[in-house]
Amino acid sequence: MSKEEFIKELRESLYTEVSSLEIENNVRYYSQYIDNQVKSGKTIEQVMYELGDPRLIARTIIETSKLGKGTTHSSADYSYQNDYKESVNSYSDNEDGYQHSYTFNGKLPLRYRILAIVFVILFVILLVFLGTIAIRLFITIGIPLLLVYFVYRLITNR
Repeated sequence: MSKEEFIKELRESLYTEVSSLEIENNVRYYSQYIDNQVKSGKTIEQVMYELGDPRLIARTIIETSKLGKGTTHSSADYSYQNDYKESVNSYSDNEDGYQHSYTFNGKLPLRYRILAIVFVILFVILLVFLGTIAIRLFITIGIPLLLVYFVYRLITNR
């Protein structure tokens, strides 16, 4: 399969399933990925074999797109972007020249909210426990010291 056939089949598989912007972003990504792999010394056949069936890739993109739009009950709303950096001097976290960014929309996933509630409850329990220790110390040490102080004041008339 050639690069053009791969891109055509990917585009056709995504058609009417995701937005045109998403189709173009994915087509651009895979086109640049194939070009980079060929530039790195792999043959087009090797790259196509490693990528696999473009219809399977399209199915994954479609399912991921549906998850991002909230059609299923996801515990987190995250977006993941692949930005290609052509400059040799630009930072990239892998050798392909792609920089990945992970953005958070401000809503904590349910598991983190539950974890926060558990920590707050444990903190309150700790405060109560330390408070009871402080009260015991006050009763056993503080009150006798106060009594001694007041008795001393009464005796010395100050």
